[in-house]
Amino acid sequence: MTSSQHQDSEASGARRAVPADPAAAAVDRGKSPGDGSKPDPRSVADVLDAFTHARLLAELDRAHEQIAHLEVAVESNRDIGTAIGIVMTQDGLTKEQAFDRLRAASQATHRKLRDIGADVVNGGSLLQSPPRGPAPSGPIPRPPSQRRPGAS
Repeated sequence: MTSSQHQDSEASGARRAVPADPAAAAVDRGKSPGDGSKPDPRSVADVLDAFTHARLLAELDRAHEQIAHLEVAVESNRDIGTAIGIVMTQDGLTKEQAFDRLRAASQATHRKLRDIGADVVNGGSLLQSPPRGPAPSGPIPRPPSQRRPGAS
């Protein structure tokens, strides 16, 4: 700071904070505590290492979260696929029709499709899935294109 800047800062009442530990403050700035003008390569490297380490830990945490989500997705997908096969076999439906039935059950009971699929896989049926909220009245109606001949 030049003498005129120093006088200006004193005149305006501005004060610079004085760190409690000048050596630590120098390391924070990447300077050598001894001379204050040359960067200390060790302290700069330490700061960069700490920053890199923290960034890598954050990336690792995100990767672990993503793995957990993907594991749930894979298991859910398996249950839904298996449930589609069960409904196809039980009701003589195509894959698309069976999926539509699962989706309709999900919407009618206000439950996630993966929960409906898991119920079917674990021995339940679409109509036996416990609803969350108001219970649907009667069986899940089939769209006209999926009704069996002779059924109303």
